[in-house]
Parts: sequence; C-alpha cells; structure tokens
Amino acid sequence: MALFSEAHSKPTKETFLWGRIAQQALLVPEASILLGLLLIAWTFGFPPLIGILAIITAFVFGLRLGLMTLAEQQLAQGAYTRADRLVQAALRINPWSVDALVLRAQGLAQQGEDEKAEQLLRRAAKLYPSDHTVQSTLASVVLAQGRIAEGKQLALTGDSSIAEVPQLIQQRAWMALHVEEDAAKARAIILKADPKRFPPRIALPLLTTLGEAHIVLGARGDAEAILTTIEADLSACPRTQQAELLYHLGRLHAELGEQSALYFRRCVELDPDGRYAQAAWRSAVNS
Repeated sequence: MALFSEAHSKPTKETFLWGRIAQQALLVPEASILLGLLLIAWTFGFPPLIGILAIITAFVFGLRLGLMTLAEQQLAQGAYTRADRLVQAALRINPWSVDALVLRAQGLAQQGEDEKAEQLLRRAAKLYPSDHTVQSTLASVVLAQGRIAEGKQLALTGDSSIAEVPQLIQQRAWMALHVEEDAAKARAIILKADPKRFPPRIALPLLTTLGEAHIVLGARGDAEAILTTIEADLSACPRTQQAELLYHLGRLHAELGEQSALYFRRCVELDPDGRYAQAAWRSAVNS
C-alpha cells in the first residue's frame, strides 16, 4: 500500500522515463559528456580540440573507476582510512556517484559507524531510488541501530523480481529469527533459497543465520554441520568478512557450550578496527 503522502504525487510514465534517464546520467556522467563531444565533433568535422577533450574525459572516467577499485580492495583488507580517502577522491570527481556513496557507507558500517553510513545511504537512495542494493543496505544499518519497524519496512519489498536477492533473503530470515522469534520460518526461508548454489561470500552469511536457527530449534547436529561448513569455506571470503564470520562462529559455538575463544581472537587479529573487534575481544577474555 502506498503512503498517503505519495498518493498525490504519483509520476506519469513520461516523468518516470525522464527520471530514469537523469539517474543514469548522474551515475556515469562521463558517458553523457563523451556522447555530447562525439555529436559536436561529427557536426564540425572532428576538430583536434574535441578529440583532446574526449581523451581527458575518458581519462577522468578511468581514474574514478581506478580509485573505486582500489578503495574496494583496501576495504576488503580492513584498511578503512585508506579506503575512505580513495572513495572521497572519487566523490570529488563525481559527487553523485551512487556506487561511491554506497562503498563509503559500507566502510563506515564495517566500523560500526551506522549513523554516518545511514546519511550517505539516504543520499544515495534519493539519487537512485530504484536500486534495491541501496535500499537493502540502508535497511541493514537502520536495523543495526535498533529501529526494527523502520528497518523492516525498508527491507520488505513488493517487487517479485528482486525478492530472491540473497541480501534480502538474509534480512527476511534475520527478522523472522530475531524480530518475529520464529526460528522455523527463518530456517525455511534460507533452505528455500538453497545457499549451496551461491559462492561462499554470499552463502556463508545465509548459513550463519541457518545455523543459529538450528540452535534455537534444538537441532544440534545440523547446527554443528553448518558451522563446520562455514569454517571450511572461510578462506574464500575477504579478510573483513572472515572476521565477521569468525565472530559469529565464536558466538554460536558458545551457545552450543563449546570452545569459542579461538574464533574471537582470530576475529580481532583479522580486523582490529572492525565493528566486531571490541565485542570479540571481550568475549575472548570472558570465555
């Protein structure tokens, strides 16, 4: 159901089309510039100055992509300060880059800076409201702040074409487990998604929630098998994701009454500045 405030401002098809064009232009403005230069060059017989401008535009585009790629690599290694500098440089080139805004928000969220991440994601959502990745990431940081009702509203979508996106499946299962307190529903959601068909980077977060649901339901053997699978595939994930998964492995092994300190220590070693480092250190000391 649409909100009452939206009822009087539904866009026409023409408005929606121009909005989509404007969003794409903001996402890759260099493409629009190159197209414009090409048209000007064709009109005036391809003067050398236009060619130079086209080369400069292509160079700027390549530079921005290079900065984003380097930032993503640094973020995966837990080099948050370096990654943030690279992303900010990319944003100076294109302040409307949704990818850069989301990447910077991701870095902040991985350090536990959820409020700052939320501000960036809301800006990205305004620029590109049709991007489900932005919406689901925004839902994650809102849920992390304890605003369950708002996060649930952001996470749930009526668009059947993206309902089976792994990140959205993960959020639905997490809410079933922790908000609705229905572990059977959470398990059913993840089993239906069949995590085995995804690469480890995508599958292991789903399996973590599945393992937790097994524990709540008293299926100890199934939970232990899931935890063994997660640990075996850890090396296929980026360093910071390994740290997050190790924290959850420690937490779930502790719930099973098993040794957990090693997992917490490895979490801190891999990502000492990450959002789980302090909690992992306290758990390692207390275990």
